[in-house]
Amino acid sequence: MAYIYQGMNLPKDQNILFACMDWGLGHASRSVPLIRALQGNGNRVSLASAGSAKEFLEDYFPELTVYSKPSYNIYYSAWVPMWLVTAQQSLTILKIIEEEKRWTERVIGSNKFDSIYSDNCYGVYSKEIPSTLITHQLMLKTPGLFSFAEPMLHRQILKWTSAFGKCLIPDVAGNDNLSGDLSHKYDLPANAEFFGIQSRFQLDTPAEKFEEDIEVCAIISGPEPQRTFLEERLKDILGKRKRKSIIIRGLPGKNDRTEKGNLLLYNHVKDSEFRGMIAKADLVISRSGYSTIMDLVTLKKKAILIPTPGQTEQEYLSRHLSGREQFKMVSQEKFTADFLAGSLSS
Repeated sequence: MAYIYQGMNLPKDQNILFACMDWGLGHASRSVPLIRALQGNGNRVSLASAGSAKEFLEDYFPELTVYSKPSYNIYYSAWVPMWLVTAQQSLTILKIIEEEKRWTERVIGSNKFDSIYSDNCYGVYSKEIPSTLITHQLMLKTPGLFSFAEPMLHRQILKWTSAFGKCLIPDVAGNDNLSGDLSHKYDLPANAEFFGIQSRFQLDTPAEKFEEDIEVCAIISGPEPQRTFLEERLKDILGKRKRKSIIIRGLPGKNDRTEKGNLLLYNHVKDSEFRGMIAKADLVISRSGYSTIMDLVTLKKKAILIPTPGQTEQEYLSRHLSGREQFKMVSQEKFTADFLAGSLSS
């Protein structure tokens, strides 16, 4: 599988604004290699995001300015499917995109930026300077009865994409792709190109050797309350195993470690620690967010994928990839101690 930047025409010696969507940590984490590549080309990069994604970027790039941009503030419901929650918030999302446009004009008006890179922030662009969109989601998956809406949603995304000079897709073309229908079902925008699997673990970060014997490394991510629901389920199941397991809770800004019996809980870990933990574990458990999948593919680690309930993109990606030897899919409600035991023994 081809990876990043061979043949990519990156700018040099520019002031660049790089914005990341604040829906979980995935958009920020997958942007790390591109930000590093832009820095390596002599560019001066300023970042922008909100919430935990902004905290992640501040922690990862302490030397860079990180602006607070309008937040999408997408919330999850404990009981209402995510696609319905998103539909209910569609007007709010459109409002935030308009706020992003005004925010961008203010920021570039008071700073001499030469270009913009925007990971899924459809309002962060300018007609005055070159603007690049980064997205793998050129169509939105809808549940069965509403699949008729997919072409209409695709056209809306194309409209947003056309405001940018270029669209970079973090995937590869052909049968080895990871995103499936999300960027391969419909014709690509004229300004789009694939630029390879994006993971912060492609940067040859050394892995710290993890001394303890670890059976499972579970990576929790995503908005509440589903993040906590999965964490509590994992604590209950992994806490009864005879061997030690790790839960990385996906809460940046704190590097606390808590030990509860045979469970090690970390709020957040450095990349080198993360790689060491992944290498030592027999099995990984994670959500099926696209950025997490790119990390696991890069690290060549087998995993159980548990999609966030009702989030159609994660459910689709789990199904799309579950036929591959590396991944096994299970719903959150069907993830049991027996399922885990069977996965560890197979």
